[in-house]
Amino acid sequence: MARPCEPSELTASIVVECSVQQCWDLYIDNTQVATWAPAVTHVECDQALLSINSFRKSSINVDGKSGHTVEQCTVFEPLKRIEFNVVEETFGFAHMLNSYGFGISFDTEGEHTLLVMTTRYVPKKIFASLMTSKATQQQLIDLMNNALTGFRQYAQQSSTTT
Repeated sequence: MARPCEPSELTASIVVECSVQQCWDLYIDNTQVATWAPAVTHVECDQALLSINSFRKSSINVDGKSGHTVEQCTVFEPLKRIEFNVVEETFGFAHMLNSYGFGISFDTEGEHTLLVMTTRYVPKKIFASLMTSKATQQQLIDLMNNALTGFRQYAQQSSTTT
C-alpha cells in the first residue's frame, strides 16, 4: 500500500486597525464577502451570518478562470477562529487533493487585530510534486494575501464610517 502524502499548510497574516469584535462581526457576514474578497464575485449562503455547519457557495474568478467553491464551516469559536472544509469546487482541486480547507484566527494586537489565514491540503500522490511546488504554493499565498488585504481595507473603511 502506498504511503499517503504529507499534509501541506500555508499561512499569511495581516494586522487590521480595528478591534477583534469589529473584525469578527464583519468577517462572519456572508452577505459582504464579495465586497472585500477580490477573487469572489458573488456569494450564496444558507444564512446571512456564518455559524458552525453553515454552507456558502462562492463564485470566484482567479486569473481569468471562473468557477465556484462550496465551503462548510467546521470550527466556529467566537472572536478566536473559524475553519472551513471545501466540500465542492470547480477548479479541479478535487482531482488533485484528498482534502482541502482553510481557516482564519483572530488575535488581539494591542488595539488592533492580527488575522492569520491558513490553507491546508493533502495532495494525492500523483499530484504531490505539483501541489508542493514553490510556484503553486506562492499562488495560494498570493490569494490569501489578496483576501487579507481586501478584508483589512474593507474593515478599516467600515470602522471610519460608523
